[in-house]
Amino acid sequence: MDIMESVSCALVMVDLVDGHSVRCVIFCANLGGDADAIGAMAGAISGKRSLSTVDKMTTVDLLMVC
Repeated sequence: MDIMESVSCALVMVDLVDGHSVRCVIFCANLGGDADAIGAMAGAISGKRSLSTVDKMTTVDLLMVC
């Protein structure tokens, strides 16, 4: 898969899941092929679109997670 196909696929995945970042990354992980690059791009785009989810997650005590 070349870079143009990967970028196109990432944009389609973001649109397909309506910007839901967790669902987007899960769908991308199940694609196969260049799933890591597609997932990274799609995850970054969908994550930017749903910053409220990130704000909620930052309230977690990171010391307990580590």
